[in-house]
Amino acid sequence: MKHYIGVLFLIAAVIYSCKASYNHQQKSELFYTPGKEGIVASDSSIIKEIDPYKTGMDHIMNEVIAVSDQSMEKGLPESNLGDFVADLSFHIINEQLKKTGKPVADFCVLNNGGLRSTLPQGEIKLKDVFELMPFENELVILEMKGNSVENLLQYIASKGGVPVANLRMKILGSEADNVFINGEPFDSSRVYRTITSDYLANGGDGMNMFTEAISSQSSGVKVRDAIINHMRTKTERGESIKVETDGRISK
Repeated sequence: MKHYIGVLFLIAAVIYSCKASYNHQQKSELFYTPGKEGIVASDSSIIKEIDPYKTGMDHIMNEVIAVSDQSMEKGLPESNLGDFVADLSFHIINEQLKKTGKPVADFCVLNNGGLRSTLPQGEIKLKDVFELMPFENELVILEMKGNSVENLLQYIASKGGVPVANLRMKILGSEADNVFINGEPFDSSRVYRTITSDYLANGGDGMNMFTEAISSQSSGVKVRDAIINHMRTKTERGESIKVETDGRISK
């Protein structure tokens, strides 16, 4: 069984993850790709190993898990794709925190670089989500002092925007202005709880202010799994995905 699962994982990586650009910006794995120049002679044994499972894996990855009323793409200062992933991450983790009796988070911050593809209008397949989020990053909850959050807000402004949830702000030039978190004006004297990925929590993409967190709590939920679970829940309810930008970050 372990051998079978290992082969399936290899197939998924080879067939679907190879489209993504793996680099130091996100947590990722490197896999052997059949046909790569210089190692073609070794391909036959790998292909013989994969062939019996390829049909089954194709069937799994071609599963339709949701239907979307619109295509979703990332962009600045805000995008429907960024809003979609940030909102579902915020909702799923806060629901988990409520069930365990822990304080909920105030807002969520992700990064555009972690979104590696788009999502189509109409049927969304499992492979579409793997192409969108090929990384193994988990969602974490951080407690941050107000001055660290203020640095985060200035970072967001300097980038022209990033995916956020339960946070609204304007960007004036390259400065954050008129910031509201959880519907209240930003207060630099407060401690805030934020949801982000473990990659960003470790200072990835230049977000070093996350490393100043007072505390860090792992959710055990991968970003990709959060997306998949959200989509399947919508489908089970007979709902399609409807996403419209709402001006949460504006210039």
